[in-house]
Amino acid sequence: MWLGAALLAACADAPSGPGTPAVGVSALAARRGADGVSAAEFARQLGIVADDSMRGRGTPSRELELTAAYIAATFSAVGLTPGGDAGTYVRRYTLSAFAADPTATAPNVIGILEGSDPLLRAEHVLVTSHMDAVGMAGGGQNCVASGADSVCNGANDNGSGTVAVLQLARAFAGLPTRPRRTLVFATFSGEERGLWGSLAYARAPALPLPQTAAAINIDMIGRNATDSLFVVGKTYSTLGDAVDRVNRAHPETGMRLVNDAWDGLYFGRSDHYSFARLGVPSLFFFNGPHGDVHTARDALNLMNVDAAARSVRMIFYAIVDVADAPTRPSWDPAARTRWVVPLGR
Repeated sequence: MWLGAALLAACADAPSGPGTPAVGVSALAARRGADGVSAAEFARQLGIVADDSMRGRGTPSRELELTAAYIAATFSAVGLTPGGDAGTYVRRYTLSAFAADPTATAPNVIGILEGSDPLLRAEHVLVTSHMDAVGMAGGGQNCVASGADSVCNGANDNGSGTVAVLQLARAFAGLPTRPRRTLVFATFSGEERGLWGSLAYARAPALPLPQTAAAINIDMIGRNATDSLFVVGKTYSTLGDAVDRVNRAHPETGMRLVNDAWDGLYFGRSDHYSFARLGVPSLFFFNGPHGDVHTARDALNLMNVDAAARSVRMIFYAIVDVADAPTRPSWDPAARTRWVVPLGR
């Protein structure tokens, strides 16, 4: 973290008067928050999101709507402020900009946890995943059957990231003192169709995009190695410094966050990229490619929920670091020029 553990512990949950900068999350509170992330709860929630009855959560579909409703109910239960339409958590966008149907819409789900610092709370850290998968075999979204199994459950891609966002929301909402910056938790639809939901949200966000300090995306963390998780974009901005601090400070998780092994190949392939293209320092956590992606073999029985839960603990610590830091992350200009194609508004 950006302050020493001893100083954080000494300042734990100290009161602050009007205009007094909040101290953010203490080391003790952060440890308790991270320890509350469990493999058992990860497995339980993943069993809901990636069940056969959800029929692969294609965009658009009834099952995607059910997924969005479940996420919204979870955000409500942990006490997040709605960031959707008309006081709800669901923020809809029309598909006319992306697909032939001019009347169809799809959901994103947004929950907000206001920061504790009187000044820094105007900025926010965006914590995202995509909640859609590729539906059923023969349904037009490139789902590949496995024998008689025609449901592309998307347990790893991206039920795992969706559950990670739910667990992070609960962990942060339960802290005795919130991070200094506001946190915006978002699950997007349409990622598998071409980043539809995140593009729509980036163009009409719940909070002003210029106040987005960072975008932290989670996409496929359920089939990773038992001791490491890749961070795509780690060296592209000072967000990598936060990752390095977390690695040094938290060996007890048994999980290290390591550099992108594919030289940028995957940086443009998930929802953080919609925000990177508009100037927001971004990265995403990723277990790497595997042959079961977009097939009916991406199922619950092959998930490593223990490693996934330990990954979420490390991501939690990284978000604490970014949200409590005195300054916003910044790009490495050369990396931004090389890896990010700007998006016109």
